[in-house]
Amino acid sequence: MAIAMQYVTGKTSVDPTVMIATLSKPILALSSLLLVAFANIGTQAVGSYIYGVMLKSSFEKIKYKHIIIILAIYVAILCVWGKIIDYFSAFLTITACIYAPLASILFVDFFFIKKQKISLRSAYNLPGYNAYKFTKGINIISIICIIVGSITSLLVYNPISGEIHNKFLFYFTPTGLSFIVTGLLYYIIYKIPVFKNYILKDREEIKE
Repeated sequence: MAIAMQYVTGKTSVDPTVMIATLSKPILALSSLLLVAFANIGTQAVGSYIYGVMLKSSFEKIKYKHIIIILAIYVAILCVWGKIIDYFSAFLTITACIYAPLASILFVDFFFIKKQKISLRSAYNLPGYNAYKFTKGINIISIICIIVGSITSLLVYNPISGEIHNKFLFYFTPTGLSFIVTGLLYYIIYKIPVFKNYILKDREEIKE
C-alpha cells in the first residue's frame, strides 16, 4: 500500500487509514479506524487486567478497582495529551529501562540464588509464613538494584533526544546493559553475609 501511495500521489504514508481513503473508498477507511479502535480497546482492557493483578499482588491494601481506576486515568491522560505517537519510541525505551532490571532480578534470584526452589507457603501468603514480606512487603535490595540498572540505561542512551552517550556500551543496547548491571549487582550484594540472610529468608521454610 505504501508503494501504491507513492505511485498514485507521489508521497508515501504510514497511516493505513489515509492509504485506504486515498486508494479505495472513505467507508473502508472508516471501517479500518473502527477495527483499530476496538482492537486497541481490547488490548488495553487485557493489559489493565494483567497490570492490575500484578500491582494488587504488590500493594495488597489497595483495592483492585482503585488500581484499575488509576490505570484508566493514566491511559486517558495519554490519549488526551495526544503526543504519545510522537514520543512512542521513547515511551517504549523508558518502559524497557524498567522492565529489563525487573526481569534481571527475577532471573538471577530464581535461577542463581534460590536455585529454582521457593517457598510456596510464603508465596501464597499462608498464615505464619512471611518469608517474602521483607521490609513491609518491599525488597529494598531489589528496588536499589532496579534503580541502578535503570539509571545505567539512561546514562548510555537518552530515549527522548535519541542521543547516545557511550557508543561502546551502546553495543550491549541500553536494555541489555541494564539487565546485566542489575543482575550482577544483585548477585554481588547477595554474596555479602548480612544481605544474604535478608534475601534468603525462605530457606528454613523449604527445609520443612
